Amino acid sequence: MTDEADVIGAFLHLGFIPRPNRIAAYRSFAARAIRGAEEHAVSDRVAHVQKVLEESVIPAGPGPHVVPLSSGLDSRLVFALLRRHLNANEVHVVTYGSARTWDFELAPRVAEALGAETERFDLADLSFDIEDFRAAARSGASWTHMLGAVVVRKIAAQLPVDCTVWTGYLGDPLAGSHLPPTVSWDWSEGIERLAAKTNLWGSDSHPTAAHLGSLIPEGPNEGLEDLEPYDHLYLLVRQPCQMRPCVLPNDPRFLAPFEDLRVVGAFLTLPRAERFQRKLYREVIARVAPDVARLPGSATGGLPHDVTRRRRRATGLWRRAMASGRRRLPRFRWPAPGWTNFIDLDDAFRHREDFRVLASTCVSQLAGREMPPWLNVARLHADHLAGRANNGDALMRTCALAVSLEICPDPFAAAADNVIGWGIDI
Repeated sequence: MTDEADVIGAFLHLGFIPRPNRIAAYRSFAARAIRGAEEHAVSDRVAHVQKVLEESVIPAGPGPHVVPLSSGLDSRLVFALLRRHLNANEVHVVTYGSARTWDFELAPRVAEALGAETERFDLADLSFDIEDFRAAARSGASWTHMLGAVVVRKIAAQLPVDCTVWTGYLGDPLAGSHLPPTVSWDWSEGIERLAAKTNLWGSDSHPTAAHLGSLIPEGPNEGLEDLEPYDHLYLLVRQPCQMRPCVLPNDPRFLAPFEDLRVVGAFLTLPRAERFQRKLYREVIARVAPDVARLPGSATGGLPHDVTRRRRRATGLWRRAMASGRRRLPRFRWPAPGWTNFIDLDDAFRHREDFRVLASTCVSQLAGREMPPWLNVARLHADHLAGRANNGDALMRTCALAVSLEICPDPFAAAADNVIGWGIDI
């Protein structure tokens, strides 16, 4: 399917376009990883996963070595494993985001626990314009959530030219963070679940599995039959087409230890019960870095692991009240929630001049395009500026759409869909 209206509709729903070459590369890679792991059965799965992770994080030289640290488990584990080989002054820890968000506030505590200092980049101090987004699109991040790609590239430009950047990309989905409590082997249901996760537009605009399914090559491939459809789609379609281009720039300094063939195989041959809620992964982290594992993070809602049930419940009620308030009273300038990714877009598109200019430019570019009947881009923008609704995430997706259409109008063209430069062995 290459009709522009269909491509636009699919992107607005998913936040990415399924790229055939990228999907094929990841599927082939995962199948090879599973075959290799099945040839070497192990009795102690926790020890085996720990071993392959340790072997994937071995510095090849003196550095400098950089770890972009977040509030998540993956970058923490990579950092802890790297510290086994290097002194604190040989590891440069960076974190970036916005004040009061978990990534920005909690990561320095992890670094301190492992004896390192942190350099923090407050994104309120950086300016963003449409040229940043155009550059990201040209480098392979078109038809994705491009803000992530822009942020990563801005931070990368400030790192030493001879450094090695160790990322936690792919850790969470391999560990099983996305797995639902119940298993469904229906491919269409898996597509609908993926679309529901990324849908910003409400139930009236929800696409059918038949519509999106025509864009996604149906699985499973040979060697991937044991992956349930939603796991397959989340890991082998969404990751290479949406997440990877954003967090791993086409930059040889960046490494992704979780893309190691042995690591992928070790996780994808685990029993489902040991991936559900990242059960085995948490055990590995508790073995490798027990002090770090107990610190607050996104996995614990910003709370310490040993917090009382009463406090956890009270904090959950407060967060739900805040989320409800943001929906019901969008005119009020609410503080950024802790789980905000990078920037509070609701606030930025109203109060930051750079984001206001970005939105106006992109909305103007889309004025002559045929949009789905359920989307009026000009009204979406006007309602947000007037405080009638919080449409920050939706506006960012429409900005990514405008830039993608300008720089890479055909997302299925060979040049747009290449996998050259990928760190995985394909």
